[in-house]
Amino acid sequence: MLLYIVEKPSVAKALATFFNNNGANYKISRDEKSGCWIDKKAGSSIVWCIGHMVTNAEPEEYDPKYKRWTLEDLPIVPDEFKKVPFSNRKAQFQLILKLIEDATTIVHGGDPDREGQIIVDELLELVDTSGKEIKRILLNALDDASIEKAITSLQSNLDYKGLSYAGDVARQIDWLIGMNLSRYFTKVFQNGGYTETFPVGRVKSPVLTMIVERYLEHQNFKPKKFFYPVSNITYEGESIPIQLKDVPKSDTEDEADQIMRNWSALGEARVTSIEIKEHKEQVKELYSLDFLEVEANQKHGISPSKTLEIVQKLYEKKFLTYPRSDCRFLPESQFKDAVDIVAAINATGLLKINIPVPDTTNIPYVYNDTKVTAHHAIVPTREIPNLDELKKEELLIYTLIVEKYASIFFKPFTYNKEIITFAIGDKEATISIKNVIDYGWKSLQKVKKETPNEEEKETSEEISGTFNFNEGDTYSVSYALKDGITKAPKLFTEGTLIRAMTNIKSENKELNAIIKTVDGLGTPATRHEIIDDLLKKGYVVLDNKHQMIPSNSSMELVKHLPEKLKRADFTAEMELKLEALSQRGRDAIFEEAQDIALDSIQYIIDVMDSTDTKAIINTEHPCPACGNGYLFEKSYKGDDGQKVYYYKCNNENCEFHKQGKSFGSRKARPVIKKCPRCDAGFMVEKHGKFGTFWGCSNYPECNHIMKEKEMEL
Repeated sequence: MLLYIVEKPSVAKALATFFNNNGANYKISRDEKSGCWIDKKAGSSIVWCIGHMVTNAEPEEYDPKYKRWTLEDLPIVPDEFKKVPFSNRKAQFQLILKLIEDATTIVHGGDPDREGQIIVDELLELVDTSGKEIKRILLNALDDASIEKAITSLQSNLDYKGLSYAGDVARQIDWLIGMNLSRYFTKVFQNGGYTETFPVGRVKSPVLTMIVERYLEHQNFKPKKFFYPVSNITYEGESIPIQLKDVPKSDTEDEADQIMRNWSALGEARVTSIEIKEHKEQVKELYSLDFLEVEANQKHGISPSKTLEIVQKLYEKKFLTYPRSDCRFLPESQFKDAVDIVAAINATGLLKINIPVPDTTNIPYVYNDTKVTAHHAIVPTREIPNLDELKKEELLIYTLIVEKYASIFFKPFTYNKEIITFAIGDKEATISIKNVIDYGWKSLQKVKKETPNEEEKETSEEISGTFNFNEGDTYSVSYALKDGITKAPKLFTEGTLIRAMTNIKSENKELNAIIKTVDGLGTPATRHEIIDDLLKKGYVVLDNKHQMIPSNSSMELVKHLPEKLKRADFTAEMELKLEALSQRGRDAIFEEAQDIALDSIQYIIDVMDSTDTKAIINTEHPCPACGNGYLFEKSYKGDDGQKVYYYKCNNENCEFHKQGKSFGSRKARPVIKKCPRCDAGFMVEKHGKFGTFWGCSNYPECNHIMKEKEMEL
């Protein structure tokens, strides 16, 4: 029996439809959520995964004692890693294993990347596949032409096993680091009054550090006023700005004024050289997933996770090629498809301007086999959607991708740049004149800024127009003082954070080379997941400008993290060691990778143990009773088995330490406002049938209540 195993139901349906259009008779068994496609006459099946079907087991699945988090049990190191099926996918999991057992030939159809390779390989490893032929199909798109090409280009799955080994080892390292260090830091912080679970990991920790450090830079920034001289020459009765060379910005107006006076004393400006050069700018890269996510966020405010959701949907509908790509180039063999794709796009009128017919004698640079990885850039296929049926954000994303693809067939953006150099005494100044000859691919931009905004006017160093300068000409010069103010570093948005994750660097040259090789922190397919996790769990929130604000507990965590966990160097060190191990046998990889992870875990714990962890204190709720301590949240099981929450002062000499005060619900958090009636309790948020109110914590001895407005006074 022939068995195709693919990663998603949509891919299985696309394959079945293709085969049926070419004489097969595949019919779905059960439904499109759980089951498979079967051609009984041909003895062939197509089954799908639902992403990862199995995951590394939780610590308590190795030993029930690990269900309770304690420092004494660390580090947790399984003798052998177990993989268990996700609870909501067990039926499909069992079906896949049964089909693998019955098959004689298996075609691995996971997505063409490391995760896609692992998703199917980890299932094949759970069944004895000796004697079975296992092939690999690489589907970069789901249109008929792409499927046909992929089917005629099957390879041995053994050629891709290295991807599985590397990915599995990386996941085991991340499990060891995440499980052990998250438990360690969570328990340490709980001792200091925190109640959250703290996320600590090889990638997540440096990402959180980036957000926190940028936020603190922004918060602590103190704007400074600066001054600088500007100048103009008089040309045919008009003032034209010139750029003074090597003029610093001054902290004081007097200093800038003195600099301006020194220049003024130098006399006229004399033309010493004229350089004219034609410049041509061509689009040489298309969209990978992360670059698309950045632009979609910056131009349209669409989150990275939403962008991936949209391109995945458009891919499954055959309108786009494979979305989870880290590549920005195309195979040279695909150039033959360009004429048909361009014609189909032009027929829609989407771009309001026709794309030139591709010139078969001049292949664009993006078609470059030497730069294509396991997959290629995200581009439109011959299948064109009905634009009226696309939702607003789908149309925005699709248009971005189409515009980028179309741009490679336009002429270059061409302009003349003329640099006029002046001598003013022993100083130099310049004028940069830029005149567009042909907008080329920039004609695609629907909205052009005909006039720059005020900020651009101040910083622009270029002018346009026709001038007649000659060497030796002299011009009178006028000067004026300008002032400005320094600006705080911008907070991260989801888009700019992805760019920062991609471009992160190390001061260590060797490690920096490794970071560049692996394209920074995370992968195009996982960066949005890392950001989403930080947002969903409240470690970071977005303000009304979509800027990322870390929580107080996140800032406290980063404050105490060892440097090793804060930087991308840790990931680079792991990749460096994994690369060295990848040349050896699988058993050696797993054994030594575990040693690498454990050495790192022990090093970090030793660093933490050598510091004063007692300094980690949750200062969110100062104790209103003693004024010296802080209220820590505690809980116990009530008579009904439900948790009852209360707060206890960490000051052992305080009555709130001795007794604690019960509030019943985690929503009822203390506020620094003493009860004005009894002076013994303090006001806490409570919820009754008439809504929210504030009541004294000293109830029933004191039954004083206050309204929201009174609490604000």
